[in-house]
Amino acid sequence: ADLSGVKSQFANSGTWLSALTASGTSTSGKLMAVPYYAGSRVVIYRTDIWSKAGVTTAPTTIAELNADLDKVKAANASDPHFSAFYMPGKYWYAAMSLVYGAGGTIAEHKGGKWVAELDSAQAAQGLAEWQKLASDYSVGGATLDESTQDSVMAQGHVASIVGNGWEVGAVTAPKTGDPGLTSKLSTFPFPGTSAGNYTPSFLGGSDLAVPQK
Repeated sequence: ADLSGVKSQFANSGTWLSALTASGTSTSGKLMAVPYYAGSRVVIYRTDIWSKAGVTTAPTTIAELNADLDKVKAANASDPHFSAFYMPGKYWYAAMSLVYGAGGTIAEHKGGKWVAELDSAQAAQGLAEWQKLASDYSVGGATLDESTQDSVMAQGHVASIVGNGWEVGAVTAPKTGDPGLTSKLSTFPFPGTSAGNYTPSFLGGSDLAVPQK
């Protein structure tokens, strides 16, 4: 149902984030769903492992991230199960964030139709950056998605992941994670191609809609 005329009746509707509003708005500008909640993805990393490898400040560009991961990977080369950056091969949220960060997009709305854009040069650049993370710095996750990455990180062989901020709590959960990592985890925004130009984060969350029938 079109909720445009009753938007003001929903709590906090005057201060919704633009991305949350857009997630429930049709291409014709009608409000078709109300944002319920959302979380933003960041890089969650082991400060102790990174520091031991000589990396003490968070990277601000993709190039710096790769250089830092090279150091972390080299410092832990004796561990065959180690991932400097655990990146599952079916983690589309991470992949598409890099596509957008490089200036690409999944599709564009043209002439009343959605037109695929993943074959653009910008999209290819983003996918190549994602492939490097998955191929050069991640072990054992090529056929997996992100659903198990928190428990994998808790096992102690992973130095960093991309996840929602609340996943820090999942990694350190008493029953399914390792509470001992609580003081060793920190976060930083996923860097972009240049300093201060961060890779867009795909929001994870839910919208609420009203069925017409």
